[in-house]
Amino acid sequence: MILKPTGLLHLYRTMPSFLKEPLRSIYYSNMMKLWNPIILRKIRREIEKLNNIYDAVEFAFSFEYLALSIRPIQIKYEITRLLEIVKE
Repeated sequence: MILKPTGLLHLYRTMPSFLKEPLRSIYYSNMMKLWNPIILRKIRREIEKLNNIYDAVEFAFSFEYLALSIRPIQIKYEITRLLEIVKE
């Protein structure tokens, strides 16, 4: 008796790459629908703890949850200075 690999995982592994990409995007979008409420709840809880501009900037640079990060590309000083100007 010869054992043959079967199942969806085998099918996915053996299919051409041009067919894999649409499946990846469907999987990712469905997973984000599941994780979004959890991530947003975590962000809301953390935001409630913020007291000032500096805490908010630190939060933006340090937040990471379920492999999601909201770290800005800008330098921390630039963002802080902009928020100080807007606050005035």
